[in-house]
Amino acid sequence: MARLRDPQAFRQHIEKLGIHLPFDEALLSGRDSPLAQPYTLPNGRLIGNRFCTQPMEGWDATLEGKPSEHTFRRWKNFGRSGAKLIWGGEAVAVREDGRANPNQLVIKDATLGALERLRQATPDLILLDLQMPVLDGFAALERIRRNPMYDGIPVVALTACAMREDRERTRQAGFAAHIAKPVQMDSLREVLERCTRAARENAADRGNEPIAHAAPLQPVARTRRG
Repeated sequence: MARLRDPQAFRQHIEKLGIHLPFDEALLSGRDSPLAQPYTLPNGRLIGNRFCTQPMEGWDATLEGKPSEHTFRRWKNFGRSGAKLIWGGEAVAVREDGRANPNQLVIKDATLGALERLRQATPDLILLDLQMPVLDGFAALERIRRNPMYDGIPVVALTACAMREDRERTRQAGFAAHIAKPVQMDSLREVLERCTRAARENAADRGNEPIAHAAPLQPVARTRRG
C-alpha cells in the first residue's frame, strides 16, 4: 500500500483486485468535510455533525460498576470536544465476571439508573457560533430552548458580528451573552465564568443541582479563519 502514492494509483490497484470500493479523491477538512455536515434523524432531530466519540469504560467506574465523578467529567469533556455523537455503552461489561478490571462500568439492575444519568448529563454552558452552515445560531437556539433537557443552561453567542444592533439582536433572542471575534481570552473567561456561575445559582434556587460535580470549567477558545 505504501507504493500507492496518489488516488489514481489506488484506484488502479483496487480495480486490478476486482474490488468495488468507492472513495473520495480529495480529503476535505473544516466545514467542507463530510463528517462536519449535519445529519437529520428520521424523527426530525438534527445532529450538528457526524463526528462520534467511542468511550472506553474500563478504568474510572466505582467498584459497584457505576459511573464515578470522573466518568461524568470525562463524558462532559467528550461533549466539549465538538463531536455531536457519543457511542456510549459499547465498552461496558454485561456481567460481573466479564469485567476487564474492578473499575469497568457494568450494566445490571443496580447500575441502570446511574448509567442513564450519563445520557442525561448536560453541559455547563453552550457556546454557539451564529454563522453556521445549514442552521444558523438563532435557529439552533430555538431548537435548544424547545428541549427541556437544556432548560436553564446558558447559551452564549460567538460571532464576528460585533455591531451594537448585532448585540441587541442576540440579547432579544435570549442569548446569555455575546462574544465577538477575534476572541480575547480574558474577556471570554470572564463571560463564561459569569454565565456558568449564574446558571448554577439559578439551579440551586430551583432545587435542581447539576448531576455531576466536576472540576470548574476551563474555557478553551477556538476560532475559525474568516
